[in-house]
Amino acid sequence: MASHFSSIGMPIRTNKDMMKLLDKASKTGEKIVCRYGYYSKWLSETGAELWIQFNKSDEIVGVNPFYHGESCFSVGIINKIDNEEYNDFESLFYAWVNPQDNDPEMGDYPLAFDCVNISSVENIDLPCIINIKLCAFAYKLEIYPNEENYNQYQKNKYGEHHYASKSFIPSGTFPPNDNESFDIIPEAIFTGIIVDHKKYKNELTGKKYFWIKVETYGGIIDVVVDPDLINNKLEKNGIISGVFYMCGKIIY
Repeated sequence: MASHFSSIGMPIRTNKDMMKLLDKASKTGEKIVCRYGYYSKWLSETGAELWIQFNKSDEIVGVNPFYHGESCFSVGIINKIDNEEYNDFESLFYAWVNPQDNDPEMGDYPLAFDCVNISSVENIDLPCIINIKLCAFAYKLEIYPNEENYNQYQKNKYGEHHYASKSFIPSGTFPPNDNESFDIIPEAIFTGIIVDHKKYKNELTGKKYFWIKVETYGGIIDVVVDPDLINNKLEKNGIISGVFYMCGKIIY
């Protein structure tokens, strides 16, 4: 089953696998001190990252995978979403993409995203406008050779064009079934044009993964994919569509 780790060539099956990976990565990781301890950031030559979290007693308290690619988004962060699953080294943010007229609460669309490096960034007062790298871990993925093929698929399935070839739906910010009580999650459904793509090998594990540079509504997103999800040939100017987990890294 695809996971955030297998999406960057790090399939994890057991806790023992995880501890071996974190021990190996942290030995060569960059130490980034923060108020709660420090991150050990392992960065591969191909862009895959691990943000390993250590408390002040040098104990591992968590880890987040990420991909540092070619994306760059301006977002207006409105607030931090309280969630018991997050510790002091990570945050779930609610934001607007491409804020207009210097107003963080107006933009192309809302977005919920995990922030992997929040504790390394000082003096952020919300709401604020800031730049982030944006990485999407693929949960479900469909690949089409071109826009004509994508549109024909939609006609066959829906009887009409359903979603544009560059569309973004922040599904994790919408209440299911009109239920007003719900938890915001960092998920999105989007469709975009393949600008570039590569199959990489993770240096720590020797396992493969795919990186796809995607132009969608709002900008360029770096998509990383477990090879098991690739169901068709990737081609430049092709179309991908799917469900994704959204992760961000504040650029400073």
